[in-house]
Amino acid sequence: MCCQLRCGYGPRPSRTRETGFRTEQYAVLYVERGNGVYRDVEVGERRFAAGWIVQRFPGRPHSLRYDADAWMGYVAVPAGVFDALCAVHAVRDAEPAFAIGPAPDLMRRLGGLVEELGTCAERELPQALVQLQAWITDVHRRRCGQETLAMERACDLLSHGVAPQRVAVAVDMGYHAFRKQFRRYAGVPPQAYAIRRRIERAMALLENGDRTLASIADELGYSDGFALSAQFKRVVGVSPQRFRERGR
Repeated sequence: MCCQLRCGYGPRPSRTRETGFRTEQYAVLYVERGNGVYRDVEVGERRFAAGWIVQRFPGRPHSLRYDADAWMGYVAVPAGVFDALCAVHAVRDAEPAFAIGPAPDLMRRLGGLVEELGTCAERELPQALVQLQAWITDVHRRRCGQETLAMERACDLLSHGVAPQRVAVAVDMGYHAFRKQFRRYAGVPPQAYAIRRRIERAMALLENGDRTLASIADELGYSDGFALSAQFKRVVGVSPQRFRERGR
């Protein structure tokens, strides 16, 4: 097991490239300084910077490019540990690079792990594995906190008419991963959420005042009153006129 448990830290000079890298382990890299680009055929390119995590998934070829001098810490465990962590949802493999923000405590803990792993006897390796797993799961707990903030921001942007693709960019996510995460958070896809919020605004405007359907449609970004009426009926089950009449 010893050769499959690794951790450490060190520099990555600017313009360093790791092309076609493949490992049978699961590795988590914390970028304390610097920035660069992760790339693989499944997700394309993902930029990373200080305060970001980069994941190396078992058996997945990928490349890393460092655009500025970097300092990174890492933990690597066997692929079987990765599978077990995924099974209990402690780790998610949708996004290879994500932000957790400044985390000096992670690097301090990593220093202790490096020392411990370097001196532990064979019989002590299971306990060392527990410590490495705890470091990894802590990283992902912090990710969940960042994800909640990102999804709250996404909800606000969608509610103000920003297109889902642009929202994904605003929260630093690939669109496929954003759609998957947003649905898990909100219970519906981003587009459905945006439509529902727009219709809720239409309902409020219909209930309060005598504005024409055309003026409400114009305010909410519909091409005309007919487009608003059609979508309103699909979502609410009755026409805007019928909805207004029932509220009086």
